[in-house]
Amino acid sequence: MKKGFSYYTIDTDRYQDRRIKRLKKDFGCNGLAVYDYLLCEIYRVQGCFLEWDEDTAFDVAEYFGLKESLVREIVKYCGAVGLFEKDVLSRGIITSASIQQRYSEMMARAKRKDIAIPDEYLLVGDSRKNENIREEMAEFRENSGRNGRISGSFSQNKIKEKKRNNLSLSYSLPLEVETEREEDGVTAVEKDRFFEIFFFRNFQHPDKEVERFIDFYSASGWRRHGDVRTVRDRQALARQWKPENPENGCNRFPSEFLNPFLGCFSAIRAQNASDAAKIIHGVVKVEISADKMRIICNDETRLLLERYIGIVQSENLTGGRALHYAVPRN
Repeated sequence: MKKGFSYYTIDTDRYQDRRIKRLKKDFGCNGLAVYDYLLCEIYRVQGCFLEWDEDTAFDVAEYFGLKESLVREIVKYCGAVGLFEKDVLSRGIITSASIQQRYSEMMARAKRKDIAIPDEYLLVGDSRKNENIREEMAEFRENSGRNGRISGSFSQNKIKEKKRNNLSLSYSLPLEVETEREEDGVTAVEKDRFFEIFFFRNFQHPDKEVERFIDFYSASGWRRHGDVRTVRDRQALARQWKPENPENGCNRFPSEFLNPFLGCFSAIRAQNASDAAKIIHGVVKVEISADKMRIICNDETRLLLERYIGIVQSENLTGGRALHYAVPRN
């Protein structure tokens, strides 16, 4: 039996999904291209999932002329923001609840008799619904002897029954990032964003301010003073944050470096968000003279800046000065 499809339907409001917006913001059109390519492969081959391995990463990278490391990072990011199911992705499978729902709907429209979603990849909403549906699938398999497949008649009848009982199989995709949060209630991606904001606001110690910012608002349940509502846009909140010592807490770097460096950073992040984050974490100090700009950074950042030297020069970071890198001595 044919599993895949020659085409699939897409929602016209897909680019309003905040997860897609985040993907575009952090990886540019490369991120969207990789995501769309993988969706096509999912629906074309198996219909509801795709094996994620080195060969698949190579195929995607070769098609778009990208580095395999960038493709792997984009896929990992898609798992982090919820476009792909993170837990299943860690087992080498790309899928999601919305992919499986669309697959089931396409199977029904095509009047195919069997909807084959492997049990180990099945994603059908919250745990209570999942347990109920799994029990019904097990009962059906016992009666039909079809070993793990859901017949068309079963899927149609059960879906109708679920709708009558207000237990719909449809999925409401979250707008906010649904990454696995740490004990302080903040994801690693969010921490990087806070550091980025404080870095370009020229805080003397952006890493310490990230900790102070998170400690302050996590203690209040991420609510502003006097407001019972939980803050939805934490990055906007970070942009309003004041350093612990306002008089001496800013001006870590000269403005001649920081302002044009924002353009360099944005261009690098469009190619590789991870490299961009490593770069700003590794810059320690900048010294500027009439004919020379000296960036003091760790060795990893030096190598990354040298890799992206074309972007650095094209953004006129140096203002015609000779650019030098130095690794601080312990």
